[in-house]
Amino acid sequence: MRIDTATSFWRATDLGQLSTRMILDQDYLPAHLGVIMMEHGLSGVIAVQDPTRNADQAAWLAWMESSPEVLGALVFASPEPPVELSHWAQTYKKLKGVSVRFPGGDERFEVLNPLREATQALDLTLEIGFSFEHWQAIVPGLIQHPMGRVILCPTIDSTSPLVKSEIHQYIHDIDANALENVWLKLDHLDALTHTESSGSESEDTEEHLLDASDAVNWVTHCLEHWGPDRLIWGSTWPLLTQRLTYDEAMDILDTSLQNQPESFKARILGANAVNAYGLLP
Repeated sequence: MRIDTATSFWRATDLGQLSTRMILDQDYLPAHLGVIMMEHGLSGVIAVQDPTRNADQAAWLAWMESSPEVLGALVFASPEPPVELSHWAQTYKKLKGVSVRFPGGDERFEVLNPLREATQALDLTLEIGFSFEHWQAIVPGLIQHPMGRVILCPTIDSTSPLVKSEIHQYIHDIDANALENVWLKLDHLDALTHTESSGSESEDTEEHLLDASDAVNWVTHCLEHWGPDRLIWGSTWPLLTQRLTYDEAMDILDTSLQNQPESFKARILGANAVNAYGLLP
């Protein structure tokens, strides 16, 4: 089983004036991934609600429930649990978790405890997005207060400290085995890529070459220090289309794992996602 754990879907008619990038001002539907799924042997995807494009959460969940490409769906929430969460969990069987952004600032990790308690009670996964500067607030909190399934989704880009020595050292110092039921999501890897001029004037040569070395280094480092059983992969489709094709996104993972056993890729693309989201085998 292969699963893309970071996809989003919306209809252009629902966007209003929200988007400023023309490539995103169109329909992105689960059915649009059909050919891609066949080409890459994907069994399905995890859909993550985009709160700016899917304002009606119940309608979005109903849409995901009716889409055969979607194996599981995550609704977006503030640190406070949505009042309808219990009802949604009973109504929509594909609801597998909640996505939240750690507010940062002066907030402590405990601000997430009500949401962690709610997701654990409903057997849902909690995905926590956060910036690098909050990394040292997130991980100790998880170690001190283990609770339910948690997926960490750090924000990374080509200028972020995440690709520099500080975060590499911090990842190195963490004992991943101390984080019970915690996984690290390898998504937004497109933000760690950039293009370079090919330096050729030939019409048969592409004008720009993709440099994904930072992305490969990040995946390699996470694999080295967290191991193949604590990582999951997500393409971040369709946002990745601003920089990459889906094939290029998959190539980054393939390049990162080219010297590893095939079983590593099977776990990162499949078995780990099944465990992280509580999917039926």
